[in-house]
Amino acid sequence: RYLCVGYALLRHRLDHHPSWMDGERRNRYRHREAHRAPPGFVPSPILRTAPVRGDVLILVGFGEDETGSGSGIKRTAQNQVSFVARDTIWFSGSGGGEGNVCFGDSGGASFVVDATGREVLAGIHHATIGCGIFGIDMRVDTQARWLVDNMASSAESTDPPPPVSCHEGSPFDWSYCTAACPCAEGEGDCDDNNECVSGTVCQHNVGRNYGSQISPSVDVCEVASECERSDALFGWNYCSVDCPCDVDQGDCDSDLECAAGLICRQNVGLLHGVAPSVDVCDTP
Repeated sequence: RYLCVGYALLRHRLDHHPSWMDGERRNRYRHREAHRAPPGFVPSPILRTAPVRGDVLILVGFGEDETGSGSGIKRTAQNQVSFVARDTIWFSGSGGGEGNVCFGDSGGASFVVDATGREVLAGIHHATIGCGIFGIDMRVDTQARWLVDNMASSAESTDPPPPVSCHEGSPFDWSYCTAACPCAEGEGDCDDNNECVSGTVCQHNVGRNYGSQISPSVDVCEVASECERSDALFGWNYCSVDCPCDVDQGDCDSDLECAAGLICRQNVGLLHGVAPSVDVCDTP
């Protein structure tokens, strides 16, 4: 017996994820089904795509407060995604208007707000590293199909299944990103910028930023940011793998030094009013 929105319910069924392992941080999903739904209860829609670093999270839980007391009281707070790992969402810090999870919040929910203003379930509170220092959620988008299949009696079960991914293997596997099936922000392993969607670049050896279980040598697609150039526009060192160039920028040495989807055209400097030997990033 347990309480849900003020109603005492009996547990009808408890399903563990097929890969559930006590003590492990992967696939720790359980579906608890009540013998009936509370009056007026509407299940939350499930996020079907990977959350993105910087997304605002609405945290809900019944754990302790910063004084170590007050468990059993529903609280909400806001934070933002610090980084996204294969199965988990991490968010850090508290204070300055931001909250975090604490002991006893496990099983609570994190929501993001979609383009229509709906609160969409993005994660389930799983662990905390020091109350208010780091919160860790299990992602729901990676297990949406299993969750929907196990909620046959809910409104969510009428939704279409998640789209079939073009990726082979699991996120962060060496062959997960390809030019034919590029990765979005926070996904890997990529080999070069052509294996990342437009607006992102392949950052090398950043796997550890996405969780301790990810190899540090994994390369991940990240949003291209303003980077410090070591040369002026069309200078020999203006473009680099770590700071790729956009259209009509150079000098590049290979396609890897151009943004995703672009190629490095050789000896076209005259078209841009510079030395003829300059190579410039362009569309294919």
